[in-house]
Formats: sequence, structure tokens, C-alpha cells
Amino acid sequence: MASKENDKSTEAQNPDLNPAKGKPDAAKFDAKWLTGKTYRTTQAKKQKDEAGKEITVRVPVERPLTQGDLLDWQIIGAQVVLVTKDGRKYRMPK
Repeated sequence: MASKENDKSTEAQNPDLNPAKGKPDAAKFDAKWLTGKTYRTTQAKKQKDEAGKEITVRVPVERPLTQGDLLDWQIIGAQVVLVTKDGRKYRMPK
């Protein structure tokens, strides 16, 4: 179990953390961190099979990454870490 002393030392190491949430302050998120990054997902497409029955086929799609695609993000020292819902992890300089 973490003590309050450990919590204070974490805040001292990373002043960007919001002590109320334990996460970086949302106001400090910079949209430029998303530029050039892609999000991979699938879209449902209806087709007819050989018997003429309508089926749903999942088609892979790549699109630009948005802030809604993030599971989590952190500022660690001079580095930003983004974790996306499609399982990718990006590390970049702040």
C-alpha cells in the first residue's frame, strides 16, 4: 500500500500531475502530439455471399488519431506517452 509520503514525492518529481486526479492536467494536452499518428480499426460493410444471403464483412480502416482514441496519456519527465485503444503505444519528446 502506498503511503502519503510516496504520493508527495511523485508530485515533486512530475509537477505536471494534477494531484486531484493523479493524471496530467487535461489543459496541458497538446493536439500536436497526435499529428502524423494513425488509428487502426474496422468498419462493417454489408455484402451478399454466393447464395445471395446478406452478410456483414469487417474491412480494416486506418484514419488519423484523435484524442478520443486514447486510453491514457502521461507526461514522464521530458517525454509524452500516448496509449491508444487499438493497442499502440507512442513515446515522443514533450
